[in-house]
Amino acid sequence: MTLDALPPRSLRTLPLAPLLVALLFSAAPVSMGQEPPSAPGPQALPSDPAGGSAAEEKPRRSITLTVDECVELAIRQNHGLAADWLARRIADAGIEEARGAFDPIFGTTASWAEDRVPIGSALGGASVLEDSVITWDSSLGGLLPTGLTYDVTWNVVNTDNNNSFQLFNPQTRNSLTVNVTQPLLRGAWTTVNEQQIRSAEIAKSTSDEDFNAALSTLIHGVRSAYWDLSFARRNVQLRKANLELGQESVRITRRRYAEGLVPASDILTATAEVYRREEALISAQNVLYNAEDALKRLIFAFANRPEWDFEIVSGTAPREPGGIPTPALESALADAFRDRADLRSQRLSLRQRELDLFVARNGLQPQLDLVGSWRSQALGTELSDTWEDTLTGEEQSYSVGLQLSVPIGNTAARARLRRAELQIRQSVELLRELENQIATEVRTAVRDLHYLQRKWEAAVQTRRNTEEDHRAQRVKLDLGLITQFDLQTVEQNLVQSRTSEVEAQTDHERALSNFERVIGRSYREGWIQGLVAASRLGRNAAL
Repeated sequence: MTLDALPPRSLRTLPLAPLLVALLFSAAPVSMGQEPPSAPGPQALPSDPAGGSAAEEKPRRSITLTVDECVELAIRQNHGLAADWLARRIADAGIEEARGAFDPIFGTTASWAEDRVPIGSALGGASVLEDSVITWDSSLGGLLPTGLTYDVTWNVVNTDNNNSFQLFNPQTRNSLTVNVTQPLLRGAWTTVNEQQIRSAEIAKSTSDEDFNAALSTLIHGVRSAYWDLSFARRNVQLRKANLELGQESVRITRRRYAEGLVPASDILTATAEVYRREEALISAQNVLYNAEDALKRLIFAFANRPEWDFEIVSGTAPREPGGIPTPALESALADAFRDRADLRSQRLSLRQRELDLFVARNGLQPQLDLVGSWRSQALGTELSDTWEDTLTGEEQSYSVGLQLSVPIGNTAARARLRRAELQIRQSVELLRELENQIATEVRTAVRDLHYLQRKWEAAVQTRRNTEEDHRAQRVKLDLGLITQFDLQTVEQNLVQSRTSEVEAQTDHERALSNFERVIGRSYREGWIQGLVAASRLGRNAAL
């Protein structure tokens, strides 16, 4: 139900009707005992059951939900959280991609060629040299985490020709070659060569913490929206009760006027007050509808739901702050510095900067490589004749050496190092700033809990005293000791004290939720982690 569906009465013009009537009465005084010529009767009052109320609500379908059920619905169906969950899966793929840098590469090549070459010399072996060559190459190469690059090549060449000077024909040459290069300075060892893998792992951990931070924010948002709705509904109930008090005052005033005990102006005063309280009720109902929509947006996917017009009934009542122990500041700070997801994410960022700095420093070193080569080969008529000699290394050669290269100036590497040094200083400053921010948030959250507990206790006492005063003032009104205006003032104090008590109680629940968020505890609850693990996030289930 929206305000557009209410009976047409402008909020701005509601107070004008009784004021105009009051002006008429002020211009034409009426003595006690006479009927007021234009004062609206009970049947004309906006809250009179016979005439209907502008604040009446149409019946709506309702769903009763506890605060934990709302959190569960949000975890299962919130689109933003599903997107953060997919970011974790994307980061997993990044790790696998980085590990692919050490996958070996296999290659093979096969070719066949024939050649006919006329020979003009008796030493050519034939007048026309006919040559048929079959070549097959296979190689396996790659990179190891130490930075070592390797290449293993197997080469087979089969030659068949009519050259009479060859010792035997056909000929098969079989060779196995291994080449390795191991950096000793720049680009050497695992930290440098596994940089991409470690960066991807840090990115994965960061995405996990970002998901936890989003989960914590969502849980706090749902709980805050839930308590906003709870307060809005209770506030509507208080406004309705206040309106009923005003209606009762009008009826009492009319009776007393008929008995000649009060002037007609008291009826106008009471009627104007009813209109004012009805305005307050309409405003409270509008706040209630907005609070409902805010909670619905967080916990329902609405992918296939054509309408939002249903009522959420709070199944969890706010607790009395007096029965909840207030946390100690030191333990709360320790929990926050250990568990806050955003702080853990910033520490991961610092780890990434430290890795970048290490690699940048390595880039300043000269390129010094240890290189080695080994080759074994054999010659025979058939391929099978050369296998054993090739593998046993009957005819082998090898070499070992060093290669050195020094860049002149090395400007790019120096710039990368300078940037890495500045970035790590920046990360440290951001970490310290975040720690200060978290310490402030925790101190404020703990202080708010203490303050709201005392505020609620004071509000309870104020409400009790105001109720006693209201009962006493009603008796005085019946005895004619006070005026209707005096009673209205007391009733205003009564509704304000009741509202303050409900507000303090609800604010304490919000503060508890905020405290759980600022110390990083809300998303670490066992049932929430189990729900996240079991949920098929990214696929929003229908309500």
